[in-house]
Amino acid sequence: MVLLLVLSSGCVCTPGGPRTPADCASISGLEERDECYWRVGGFMRDPSVCENVVDDVVRRLCYAVSKLDASECDRIETQPQSDWCYFGVASGSGNKTLCGRIRDAKDREDCGRLDDTQRSKTLAEQRNVELVRKNCLNYSAGELSRLRNHSFGEWNEADMLVYNCTINLAASEGNLEICNAVVNLTSPTSNTNVADECAMLAAVRTGNISFCGKLWMPKDIGFCKAMINRDWSECRRIECGESLIACNVMPMTYQKDLCTQRYIVETGERGLCPEVKNEPFRGQCMKWAAENAKTK
Repeated sequence: MVLLLVLSSGCVCTPGGPRTPADCASISGLEERDECYWRVGGFMRDPSVCENVVDDVVRRLCYAVSKLDASECDRIETQPQSDWCYFGVASGSGNKTLCGRIRDAKDREDCGRLDDTQRSKTLAEQRNVELVRKNCLNYSAGELSRLRNHSFGEWNEADMLVYNCTINLAASEGNLEICNAVVNLTSPTSNTNVADECAMLAAVRTGNISFCGKLWMPKDIGFCKAMINRDWSECRRIECGESLIACNVMPMTYQKDLCTQRYIVETGERGLCPEVKNEPFRGQCMKWAAENAKTK
């Protein structure tokens, strides 16, 4: 059930997982390759991907989740695939009545617990992923394969194209939630804050100070305000506010210094380095300032 829940929520990829049909083609195991195609087909909402699936049942499941068409589930006789199919289409489409077709009692109960808020959130996430895919993945699978170095632990040219496009799209749409889609559409990395970073840069690009308040970490809120107002002292004024968890993750003194340090690097105002209070951070800033001065 986990696989289908993941797919229906808009994220079909485990860390290092596939995102295009080209990624699936090189998988040697038949069962694993079929699973890859139905994941990607559902994620892309593209039934044509399902034509690559060899197993009849998995192909039917792929068609169902890619088209959000429960009639495909009606033709699946095996368990638990039939239940997976109805659960996935119900979750992805928001059609809760499909839960009644699930035979397994626990799965049927879990499906029925999908409240309106969760379904709305799921559908919004799907729309954001589709928006990014339409606007930022408009090059072919062949081009993606050429640009991607297949080292899923590192970013590459294809990922940077998608990432920068997503930032601009989130800014132009005025919707920072779009940035959550970038996690699913770029090669996974050890940096789990990629969506937060995207949202922060998008907020800055809007030039609208109100968007800064939608960010999570105080250091990001401060940096956003500092860049828009062109005032580094915004970094010194940040507080925990309601972000108590964010403050527990990183001491506020560090957040203020990291905010200031980043502002200095982004604006080139090297003379502000002494304002960084933490000695190691200040040393890094001074070193950067000295190196940057040599290149001017």
